[in-house]
Amino acid sequence: MKRTVSLLLCLLLLCPFLFSCSTKLVGDGAIFEAYVASETFCFDPAFASTDDNTAQYLSLIYEGLTKIDANGKLVYALLDHYKSSRDIIRGEYKLTLYLKQTKWSDAASVTADDFLFAWKRLLSSDFSSPAASLLYDIKNAKDAKEGNCSIDAVGIASVDTYTLEVTFPYEINVEAFLRTCASIQLSPLRENVISRNPDTWASRYSTLSVNGPFSVKAMDYKAHTVTLQRNNYYYRNTDEELNKNVEPYKIVINFAKTSDTSAGKDMTSEDLQAQLDRFNSGEILYIGDLPVSVRSEYLAKGTLSDTLSTMSVMVNCKSEILSDKEVRQALSLAVDRQALASAIVFADPATGLVNSLVNDKNAKTSFRKVGGDLLSYSADTAKSKIASAGASGKTLTLTYKLTDEFSAVAGFLKEAWEQLGIKVELKPVMAESHDVKKDDVEYTYYTDTLEQAYLAGDYDLLLCDFGMISTEPFGVLAQFALGYTGNSCDAEKDWEVTPHVCGYQSESYDQLIASIHAETDYAKRVEMLHDAEKALLDDMPIIPLLFNKNFYMISSELKNEKVNYFGFTRLEKVYYKNYTEETDE
Repeated sequence: MKRTVSLLLCLLLLCPFLFSCSTKLVGDGAIFEAYVASETFCFDPAFASTDDNTAQYLSLIYEGLTKIDANGKLVYALLDHYKSSRDIIRGEYKLTLYLKQTKWSDAASVTADDFLFAWKRLLSSDFSSPAASLLYDIKNAKDAKEGNCSIDAVGIASVDTYTLEVTFPYEINVEAFLRTCASIQLSPLRENVISRNPDTWASRYSTLSVNGPFSVKAMDYKAHTVTLQRNNYYYRNTDEELNKNVEPYKIVINFAKTSDTSAGKDMTSEDLQAQLDRFNSGEILYIGDLPVSVRSEYLAKGTLSDTLSTMSVMVNCKSEILSDKEVRQALSLAVDRQALASAIVFADPATGLVNSLVNDKNAKTSFRKVGGDLLSYSADTAKSKIASAGASGKTLTLTYKLTDEFSAVAGFLKEAWEQLGIKVELKPVMAESHDVKKDDVEYTYYTDTLEQAYLAGDYDLLLCDFGMISTEPFGVLAQFALGYTGNSCDAEKDWEVTPHVCGYQSESYDQLIASIHAETDYAKRVEMLHDAEKALLDDMPIIPLLFNKNFYMISSELKNEKVNYFGFTRLEKVYYKNYTEETDE
């Protein structure tokens, strides 16, 4: 008996070592192939507002102060804790934000200065991004954006390496501000990295330094491949296991291509059917999109979730035809959104611009549910408006990214709008290559043609994923008002503020947004934002179509994937059950 007890005690003492050996990482870790999303060409978070595919990748390589989980709960990311204080004499309100310690993918520490640079970059009068208005509650932020004060006067300061201090001219809703900080556009950035390559840093993996769970490696658009590789410094000390916070070592993405003649000319687009075949054969273990033609068949086999974006058509209000709001209204009225959603499958018909995941007065209520349905369908009324506006027989061009889904939507819109008596030309785009030689090094980088057209206003109608940029409604709607667009000022016109890139200008809408921004009572502010959405959709500089949804299928070989509130799939904890790595032993 004593011998049996002794043996049992020995086994118990050995158990921790036995179990730790069974889960100990061998080599670098799991490698698997996946189709995460369509190709993206710019990894600058400041521009993650017109393409859900780009936003999906950015969510895997950057991380801000906070996150919002699938249930809508605020979760601290880089933020460890905060303190608030009030300066009664100055009437100011201050948040002191204390950061956790982590590192960039090149082993440099993520510091408060990185937030300071990224946020001041958004607020600089010579930089354009719609995310700027997310920070306009901060002291002097709007004045700096309009060139009325120095960027150094903005109420953001790094107190020490891991402490950021933010000053507001009035007491704010802290919960709402911290939820806004979950926006990927407010992620920290490296000043020394961007300053060395200001035009190309976000388009080449060799110049990317990121702080999220993955980094971008082996980006080869000629071979149509991108590899996401574990960021070994993501909340990890050097003496800890490599897979402490990020399980996969590499996720290899191959963008299968095929010839596409849907718009009347021969182009190359991604072959989703080939990706589906690869998934069904076990060649890839994750697929983040499907051909529109088979979506209904596979709907029950995957995971479908809401996203924080509304597929929309941006309207160039400077166009001679589209400057008439009657024409813009007609284009909206002509769209049967329910039929479109049924055809696309992975979407709901839009009932407004602000979608259902954006908060109302608090995180427990939906802005869309409170605001109700603001869109209608009437082909007859639309046709009458086109005729009365004298637009019959006119030609409009619809620009869109060449993907299976956008092509299907573009075809649907062309048919609906041509029934009104106007001609619609389809213009699919992808990317433009640039050959560069710098410091005796030759390289090629790519720019997103759709994003460039959007920023330049070079379109009649532009189909895009209009990202909400925040769970709070102000930034979504404010960007259409003069002084809140986030655009750079016009240096040739004495730093004059510029309108939204679509050319929309409305004095009454500008005044409404200004009064909303001046309102310090958050609940009252949100009530006024409902009036703003109604006014905007009466003018219709943007035509909401669908509330986007995220769909994916994952192999039984993988487990532990998650979906966050923005609708992006989280892959850092994915475990490859039967993965084995060859060793020399």
